[in-house]
Amino acid sequence: MSTSAAREARARELEEKKKRLLDYRNKHPTAPVVNGATTSTNTPSPNSSPSQSSTPSTPSRNATASPQPTTRANELDRFINSTLSSLVPPSSTPTRSTSQQIDEPQTEVLERVIRAASSNERPNRRVVLSVCPNVVTVDIPPREVPTYTKETQTRDTYGSEEDDNNTHFLLSSPTPSKKHLVPHLPNRKDGNVGNENSSETTSPRSPRKEETQTPSQAPIELDPEEKERIESSDSYIDFVTKSTRIIERALAISEKVDFMADYSKSLDDETRAQSRTNDIRLAHTLFDERWSKHRSITDISWSTKHPELILTAYSANDAAGANDPDGVVLIWSVTNFYQSPEYVFHCQSPVMTSFFSKFHSTLVVGGTYSGQVVMWDTRAKSTPVQRTPLSSVGHTHPIYAMAIVGTPNAHNLVSISTDGKMCVWSMDNLNQPTESLELNNKAGKAGVSGVTHANIAAPVAVTSLSFPEGDVNGFLVGSEEGTVYQAFRHGTKSGIAERFDGHFGPITGTDCHPSRGNIDFSHLFLSASTDWTVKLWSTKNANVNTHPVALYSFEDSTDYVYDVRWSPAHPSVFVSVDGAGYADFWNLNEDLEAPIVKSKIGSRALNRAAWSLDAKKIAIGDSTGSTYIYEVGELGVAQSQDEWTKFESLVNTLGTQKMGSNTETEDEDVHKEEAETQSTSDI
Repeated sequence: MSTSAAREARARELEEKKKRLLDYRNKHPTAPVVNGATTSTNTPSPNSSPSQSSTPSTPSRNATASPQPTTRANELDRFINSTLSSLVPPSSTPTRSTSQQIDEPQTEVLERVIRAASSNERPNRRVVLSVCPNVVTVDIPPREVPTYTKETQTRDTYGSEEDDNNTHFLLSSPTPSKKHLVPHLPNRKDGNVGNENSSETTSPRSPRKEETQTPSQAPIELDPEEKERIESSDSYIDFVTKSTRIIERALAISEKVDFMADYSKSLDDETRAQSRTNDIRLAHTLFDERWSKHRSITDISWSTKHPELILTAYSANDAAGANDPDGVVLIWSVTNFYQSPEYVFHCQSPVMTSFFSKFHSTLVVGGTYSGQVVMWDTRAKSTPVQRTPLSSVGHTHPIYAMAIVGTPNAHNLVSISTDGKMCVWSMDNLNQPTESLELNNKAGKAGVSGVTHANIAAPVAVTSLSFPEGDVNGFLVGSEEGTVYQAFRHGTKSGIAERFDGHFGPITGTDCHPSRGNIDFSHLFLSASTDWTVKLWSTKNANVNTHPVALYSFEDSTDYVYDVRWSPAHPSVFVSVDGAGYADFWNLNEDLEAPIVKSKIGSRALNRAAWSLDAKKIAIGDSTGSTYIYEVGELGVAQSQDEWTKFESLVNTLGTQKMGSNTETEDEDVHKEEAETQSTSDI
């Protein structure tokens, strides 16, 4: 039964009892009532004896005669007492004894009964609630008081060996939880730990777990506009970008462990075994669907400050949209698990050459097809932070080659365009070059056809640039006419000083020997050409010979040779890549006729190659925009100092042979000229 139904039943019951009392009053108006009870009057009857008159009359329920006052009073008294006992609890409404009763009218008795019944508090009393605004509820959790007992420091007699292991694990943990304060004692279903009397191990002041837990707050839901504003903010983008890089690097931290390594073998045995294999293995393929697709590799460079970083430059994308930039430079990390670029730089002209600055770890320099020299900074955005002007002050033709020369305290950027103009720039200011030089072909050779035009100074269309190790004045440039020129920035020989003829196609790459050993080979350099050959040259005897010739010509390729690079850690090792997709690894100390390793990289043309600083990796780029990172082991590393001595002996032998053949060639030319002169005079 509900609360409202109980109230209604109680009200009906009171109304019925009230009516019964009023009816009884109307029927018996002369009944004396004293405090809700009636008493009889001790009036002697005239026919009764004195003894009978002195005793009160006894009420009779079954009497047929008219009711006497005493009987009516007793009945009324019992009825009222039963009513009061059912309406009012004994504790709240005391009952008066007969001796304390006072004569009162029946109306007052009824009113007293009703008031007592209505004023008494009942269990199902209706409660009216009101709403109070601005109510702040403060929930202050009780302060936790940690308590300790001797049981947490001593071992129980019934502890097992497994419990000891758990104890050792928990004690070694930096922050054990409270439920492990007694780790070596078994848990019981009743919640007591250790002793049967759990009151000794639990402080009465320690709060219960339910009391210390605070209700969890629901996360605040942001509207779409707020989400878009946060996601488009620079701080949010920087945070997500940096965090993503860190996570990707962390996924690739695991180093490869050679569990089959034999530590009983000496270093010499291991290096000889490695040199016999001469195998290369593909480690990574760098390709980004957004930036590398439909582009070809134009340049590759490794960072000198961070050996795991590699730079790749790309040509224009013919299928790109109107908003896509023409020039793109990507910086990768070979430790990145997902092989995504770390940085993306771009400009409005195709990048033909690019590399890391040797003396600034955050700067990247690039030469463009429009003739601009641009500079990016990894601390800034993807657009260039500096660029040269497009005017006659700088370059107005494509830049295919650049270099940084000097020392950390005094260095410059040297750039050469296809119109033969060389400019020297300060890394702090690219608005105007500090010096410039025009490279002209003073000998008058106009092209690869062999036609000579005397006394005609034509500009040199430079395609490559290389500075010898430690030299800031002299340099070598390759040209479209198939000739390699030696030139100088300063002095009486400023400009072109010597030419090296021998190729029958444009020069695609030149590289001076790094010469990082106890013997100086800085006079040696390699040249690659579209005539399918790679040639070895020396500048040492260039001024002695009238017509310097190559020390050796490597003719194993079957297509255009697009690039050639010396190994930075081996004096006689270099790599060349060609248009057929082959990478040839040469070791001149072992074989001059054929490469020691000839690897098929892909079906497309290979454009560029670059060794890592330790010469244990090599990066090769192709015309599809893919860059392949190969691990070459000890192939490009000298195993002993004897490699330098052997290579020196080889170079001296080749030089002696070429000098003798050059003398014979000169004598033949003299005889031919004399014969032509004689025949002309006879005519």
